[in-house]
Amino acid sequence: MNARTRTIALLATLALAACSSSTEPASGGETGGGATTSTTSTATGTTTSTATSTETLGSLTVAELHAELATKDFLLVNVHVPHDGDIPGTDQFLAYTDLEAIAAFVGPDKAKKVVVYCMGTSMSKPVGTDLAARGYAAVRYLEGGYSAWTKAGYDLTQ
Repeated sequence: MNARTRTIALLATLALAACSSSTEPASGGETGGGATTSTTSTATGTTTSTATSTETLGSLTVAELHAELATKDFLLVNVHVPHDGDIPGTDQFLAYTDLEAIAAFVGPDKAKKVVVYCMGTSMSKPVGTDLAARGYAAVRYLEGGYSAWTKAGYDLTQ
């Protein structure tokens, strides 16, 4: 999948998320890209099926992030636009629309631990899904984003 296709897919996901009234899972992880199967009929009447792998996007709560920041061993990336401030310990602010820059910042180590966040999840979840689809195995998003962080009584830095 090229960069233009990823960007279009991300924008479509964000548009759907903005129109959706579904709720987030309570905790743990969720399937990022999902397992998909395509079936093709050939001229000879045979059918072939191709399954793609399932990438996993994890999540963490504000309490879990707060505890993990004490012994931080992951990249913390703010992807919210416009930039309104950062959770203390944030390594970088990168716009959720710049998927190539986010992947470049994370680097080539597909086992690197990464947490992405935005104000809620409408920007961070698609970014996390994109990273998981690129093969990053330890990507999580912050449930409720920095809105949940501040609601829990923690500050943002400017």
